[in-house]
Amino acid sequence: MPARDPNQARAERALGDAPAREELHDRVERSLRNHPPASDAASVGMESLRAEARTLGHALVNLCPLGREQSLALTHLEETLMWAIKAITLDQSEYY
Repeated sequence: MPARDPNQARAERALGDAPAREELHDRVERSLRNHPPASDAASVGMESLRAEARTLGHALVNLCPLGREQSLALTHLEETLMWAIKAITLDQSEYY
């Protein structure tokens, strides 16, 4: 039996996964767009999250020693805020 071409196997899997890939393409289109707040409530929610994140950020700067761990804490706070705001913008219809 001849060895199977890995590229051929990959192409066959890709064809079989067409619905899953289409769903992922839809997800890419939806998540990589600018989604402005659709309501005042969503805007208020986002600004509230930003204010709370700023408060925590200042606490991290004041209470944690300078160094890698403080830097990581601030970076992850920024990432947390980004995901929280994205959650609001992508799912506004259900909550706002």
